[in-house]
Amino acid sequence: MKNSFFILSFLIFSSTLILSGADLVKNGRANAVICLKKDAPEPVKLAAEEISYYAKKITSAVLPVQENAKGKYVISFEIKNDPSLGKEGYRLKGNKNSLVITGSSPRGVLYGSYAFIEEFFGVRWFAPGELYEYTPSCKTLSVPDEIQRKAKPEFSVRRAGFVGCNWNSDTLESWKYLIRNRWQVGGNYRLRDKYCRGFAKDYDRFDAVYGGGGHCLMSLVSDKLFDSHPEYFALVKGKRIKQANAKGHHLSQPCTSHPEVIKLAVRGITEFFDKSPKGSSYLIGNNDVQTWCECANCVAQDTPEERKKGYVSTRFFKFINAVIKGVREKHPDANIHAWGYQNYRFAPKGVTPDPSLRINLCDHQRCYRHSLLDMNCKQNDMFRDMFMSWRAYDLPVTERGYQEVLLRSGYFYLPIEYVIADDLRYFKKIGVDGYDFITTPPDGKYGKRYTPKEADEQKNAMYCLWPSLYVAGKMFWDTSLDPEKIWEDAGKYFYGKAWKVMKEYRGILRKAYMETTGHIIYSNPPVEVGKCLQKPGVEKKLLSLLAEAERLAKSDPDKKVAKRLALEKKYFLDLWVKNAREFEKSLSRTSYAVKTSEKITLDGETKEKDWAQAQFIAGFSRKVEPPAYPADVFMKVLYDKDFFYLAVNGTSPVAGEKWIMTFPDHSNLSAPLKTYDLDGAAPFEKVRKERNGEITYEIKLPRTLAGIKENGASFLVNVKRVQYSQICGELYKNTLGAVTLGKEGTKNGSFADVEKTKPSRKNILSATFPKYWGFAGTEAAFDEKKVSLFLKGVIYQFMGVSGGERGGILKVEVKAVSAAGKKGSIRPYLSLCVRKPGDRGGFRHDIKKYGKKLQVTGSALYNFTFELAPYENGYIYLDGQNIVVESISAAFEEKK
Repeated sequence: MKNSFFILSFLIFSSTLILSGADLVKNGRANAVICLKKDAPEPVKLAAEEISYYAKKITSAVLPVQENAKGKYVISFEIKNDPSLGKEGYRLKGNKNSLVITGSSPRGVLYGSYAFIEEFFGVRWFAPGELYEYTPSCKTLSVPDEIQRKAKPEFSVRRAGFVGCNWNSDTLESWKYLIRNRWQVGGNYRLRDKYCRGFAKDYDRFDAVYGGGGHCLMSLVSDKLFDSHPEYFALVKGKRIKQANAKGHHLSQPCTSHPEVIKLAVRGITEFFDKSPKGSSYLIGNNDVQTWCECANCVAQDTPEERKKGYVSTRFFKFINAVIKGVREKHPDANIHAWGYQNYRFAPKGVTPDPSLRINLCDHQRCYRHSLLDMNCKQNDMFRDMFMSWRAYDLPVTERGYQEVLLRSGYFYLPIEYVIADDLRYFKKIGVDGYDFITTPPDGKYGKRYTPKEADEQKNAMYCLWPSLYVAGKMFWDTSLDPEKIWEDAGKYFYGKAWKVMKEYRGILRKAYMETTGHIIYSNPPVEVGKCLQKPGVEKKLLSLLAEAERLAKSDPDKKVAKRLALEKKYFLDLWVKNAREFEKSLSRTSYAVKTSEKITLDGETKEKDWAQAQFIAGFSRKVEPPAYPADVFMKVLYDKDFFYLAVNGTSPVAGEKWIMTFPDHSNLSAPLKTYDLDGAAPFEKVRKERNGEITYEIKLPRTLAGIKENGASFLVNVKRVQYSQICGELYKNTLGAVTLGKEGTKNGSFADVEKTKPSRKNILSATFPKYWGFAGTEAAFDEKKVSLFLKGVIYQFMGVSGGERGGILKVEVKAVSAAGKKGSIRPYLSLCVRKPGDRGGFRHDIKKYGKKLQVTGSALYNFTFELAPYENGYIYLDGQNIVVESISAAFEEKK
């Protein structure tokens, strides 16, 4: 058994505070002293203070800190170079008379002291601040007669990067939280001296890991040199340009192949190491934009493969290698890091990076609904390939996460603790030994760019994500730990009497998050979280558990429990429930089916991975609902070249109800609807299965039966769950509109979701207008009763798809009718540009693709096809005159 596992597993699974053995405090009287040498380093002094502080907080007795100690139980500290402990490991060795906390460094001693406080005093730190600390209360504090503990972290970089707040933020409580849970406290030494002199001592006490750099090229090569040396700067479309505009926004990189640019970078980084403490690191990263020099020397450094993909990895790491070589002439041990970022995230093909480099690999756009260990998540395939590309060079690698921007706004109340645990297992498996959890601290200062509500959301991020931070802190030291047992240890202290109820609540919350289709990636709108509450009964159950937990917390002797629960409820209501309502409002009557990648077996189980990728179709309307009637029906739809596959799901049936599927013949829309009782005879295969209080119908419907030939068309379908009353007739039914085959290209294609027309829009004649759609032209009006649009001009919106890596076909279907007594016409077109992954530049209307102009004479479906090249994306427009548009759908299928 590993030594590191021994101490942490004991810590997690032990539940006894008062242990037989030596008494540090007996009936409220101190029986121990803390021995501290006069010349002890600041972190060791802090270790002594913290042990004394928590002993007093628990028992009211003061353990004195003094230079010499005799006759009592003695706690002492030792710094000793021990290869088995590495740079940050620690050892606890005690008998009935004394305890020695040993570390290879002052930081190791400090970590060992917190491990001692946590295990033997029973203290827990869940998040920054007093509210999120658990400290027991007793009069006697004992330790065993024999203590043998040893631990060494498995991750050499364990940082929480603080973003969003001002540079001069005094985040003392957040630093305390990190160091107490054996994370590293990071800081910029030069910024410390410039902005943070008032708390510089805290950096020293926490043995901060200092660093500099980042988006540093503009600070190394000043734009002030542009007029005298334009050749130092990027050649873009035949013209040299500066690195930033007048407002400081980045425009480009310097010319990284120019020898003088390399010399300037060497000079700037050398000066950093001249002034910074030993052990500091410097991070080389590009200016935060993907525009690079196009001069012949720079372009010649790109390999053909990189040039094709738009990568600049080889040229940038040739530049970095040259800079390192120059810096090492004066600082041979300089600790230099480099980002893998934007279009140099994959390892270079034409150069071997300096073997001393640490790579900080940025994986924005990765999915945080699924871990990197989950091989079924296709969104994360690229990022696994990216990490493995760097492992080929056997360089130390740190993941720079993007937890702080998973949502554009809203509290970051996401149950991703098991995702984080599996990520750490994955990194351990492939040899990644660094982890940077990016977040916003509660004690940060947030400037004018935030509204008061946004600032509050930023300040609450670590409280929202405390389970993830807590699990990460433990697994940094031992990835073999079971996150369920870590969570069990934390939960019973955090939730007190409400733990059993909140354990169930968190389990359901996590299940709802994990099992909702789609991916949670960089800068998701918070409405994506609202989707998680669309399955019947989930929201109601979660709210009832929160109410029960609140009731139990009222009688908990720890008054912090009720306050923590009140905040947790606030986060749930503000993020989950609020956005569930927003999601329901935004639901179009058009949903999107997923094309199958495997054989679908009709068994009512829907276990194939294609079902997991398909979205729940929700937003069914109701007629009259008796109070006791079950919740909505949910549906998922798949398709292949011959069949539709429908999975219809809801709570178990009640007496007197029927499940009915209705759809039109798309080859003849004026023909009567085709209606089938799902429990009766039908010209298609179907399986019904009931389990766990739910019923599922799995259906295999021939496309010929529906009259659908082309992908990209809309399949109109309605599944009704009907209950009848002799008095009232039909009491309850669900209805659904169109399902489009392919990846969603437009939102609100049926105009079911509307918003108030802005007063400035004089050319829109109606009080409301379809959400997500813009209008340009002389006049338009929206008729809510008919859900149609009178158009004399252009309606448009930005598409929800791009051409992907291979390009493909976008199929557009418009249902329209000519305005009464007038001749109408329509013509769709696209305005596109090529936007590769990670491209953060503004949209450009570079490419126009036009559909054929068609005359509209009566109500009909009009189909158009556009070919999208790889990575093309942009706007879809519908140009029309004297027509009523009833729906627009667009579906994209990527080339195989």
